[in-house]
Amino acid sequence: MKYLLPLFLIMSFYSSARDFWPNKKVSISNKIITQEGLDAAEFNEMYSRTTSDLRKEYVQEAIQLMMAGALGPEALKMITTFDDRVYDRRQVSKKGMGNTLAGHFRSALARINEEYEFEGGNPKVRMSSRTEDYDASIVWGASSHAQIYAILTVKNKRTGMTKSYSAYSHVSRVGVIGKQLALQVFHSAHATQFPTTLEVGYRKMKVSGIRTYTSRGYTQYKTLIDQVSNYCRSKGARLPSVNELTSLFSRGLYHGGLSMGQKTEWAAMNHGMRAYVNSQYPQGNTGSLTDSPFNRTITYFCVKE
Repeated sequence: MKYLLPLFLIMSFYSSARDFWPNKKVSISNKIITQEGLDAAEFNEMYSRTTSDLRKEYVQEAIQLMMAGALGPEALKMITTFDDRVYDRRQVSKKGMGNTLAGHFRSALARINEEYEFEGGNPKVRMSSRTEDYDASIVWGASSHAQIYAILTVKNKRTGMTKSYSAYSHVSRVGVIGKQLALQVFHSAHATQFPTTLEVGYRKMKVSGIRTYTSRGYTQYKTLIDQVSNYCRSKGARLPSVNELTSLFSRGLYHGGLSMGQKTEWAAMNHGMRAYVNSQYPQGNTGSLTDSPFNRTITYFCVKE
């Protein structure tokens, strides 16, 4: 009996995780609530020094003002006025940042859908002002050296579950933050829950999960592919063929959680020969398998029919 409760909790967690992004198309509320969080730059400025250090700094400022002709009370008032002015200017500079981040997230998600989706303009994840499945909020704040961080929280209105995504960048590249958040949401919603069954042609293939293998030192491509192929055989499975792999990609990037990617190299077999597939060689490459890249990572999955 003592093992039943932990097993129940694990199964419940797994089921709940699968329920967050259902297979159907979903909508996120276009009204994104924004809130300013910790001003990390201000926090660092105040707490990187001791109270004694800060007191000495204020005393030194007062001495300099009095040497310039100000009286004691006048010096104290001037210091307070300067501090208030700095604070006010910081607040003005941050005005509208939350709405700006939300706007960049919306526009980035729209661009990503246009770039990757091939379902007649009807993407899986969209923003809506009417029938929303999810609420969204952004907590943002300033960091040192004019860096901005943002934490996006998406809430499933049906289950109450939440997922959070974070990004940061220099304020001059605030649009990058919106794109990073949008990509994370997009990837999260499209990712396949493993194990899964994929259908290619008239055959159904079972996939336990996507794996990666990184070489240590200089290793030939053919050695890398042999190693991951041997792993699949040890599990009673095999690597997919180039045709099977590219067929999955041709359905639209990220459908089924698979992406050819700009730098991703997938292991495959081509008429019984080793091959790897990437955006440069979508039909597979067997000509440079003797190349010896340093610490190269190859991505693969094993299939069972």
